[in-house]
Amino acid sequence: LLKALAEKSLVASIERRGERVAIRWHDDTPVKPEQLVKLIRARKDMRLDPAGTLWIEWKRQPQGVVQAVRNVLLQLDGRG
Repeated sequence: LLKALAEKSLVASIERRGERVAIRWHDDTPVKPEQLVKLIRARKDMRLDPAGTLWIEWKRQPQGVVQAVRNVLLQLDGRG
């Protein structure tokens, strides 16, 4: 499911760096900037850097890193 969601959203990469995960999208992603802004404002464990990379602090989420990324992609897809 994670791979399918990433492909649908045109995710360029998902990288784990310690307690954080970076999600980068291709330039032609269907994810709208206002969707990201709305999600980030609702959560304290995320930030968007100037390059457009979404950073998630996954250690704050008890379900683990894969589920944390899956939940974010589902929310941006409109199903979360």
